[in-house]
Amino acid sequence: MDKKDLRIICAYCAAAMVFAGYLLQLATPLRLNTDAIVFLGIASSIADGDGAVHQGKGTHFPSGLPILIAGMEQVGLASSAGIVALNIVSLSLCVVCTHYLGRRLFHFEVSTTCVVWLLLLLSYITIKHVTLPLSDI
Repeated sequence: MDKKDLRIICAYCAAAMVFAGYLLQLATPLRLNTDAIVFLGIASSIADGDGAVHQGKGTHFPSGLPILIAGMEQVGLASSAGIVALNIVSLSLCVVCTHYLGRRLFHFEVSTTCVVWLLLLLSYITIKHVTLPLSDI
């Protein structure tokens, strides 16, 4: 095993530990801010059949995430853990796409792409937003 292989193994182990930390957030309560409250209000209106409105009025917020949350509510998955899990799945897809694009489009080495998405995962903003029901993730 050479140094390159060892760096790749270390990067994947670090990623596994970071993802384990993200999975721990499944047991925490959902964080809310003003935009999150609007998104959940729109999702509630959609689930009730009133359309993509918040407090009876149209909003400038996109309706994609509220539609998804309303669908999760219909199947019983719209809990704190369900919404955080949705964000973690979205973030995982982002990591896979970052890795793929780094390798195929920019011709980075595997260890370089691993560093890029590890920096993404360790960013305070990413850690903070994974528990918010926002469209940012």
